[in-house]
Amino acid sequence: FLECVRTRQRPNSDIETCMRSSVTSILGKVALRARARLDWNEASQTVEQEAIRPLLQREYRSPWKLQA
Repeated sequence: FLECVRTRQRPNSDIETCMRSSVTSILGKVALRARARLDWNEASQTVEQEAIRPLLQREYRSPWKLQA
């Protein structure tokens, strides 16, 4: 990793690949918790089912917040 930072070369495992791997496991866990099938929308990066979307978010403790 540090070598890639120094030389600006692309790492062996880039962020796009890691993101797809993480999303797959997170959606699997959410599907098990919701006991429902999930339809993933790649363009909007969310699930199609409105009722399941809250399971993809986290409530932060004060004073922390996520700014988009």
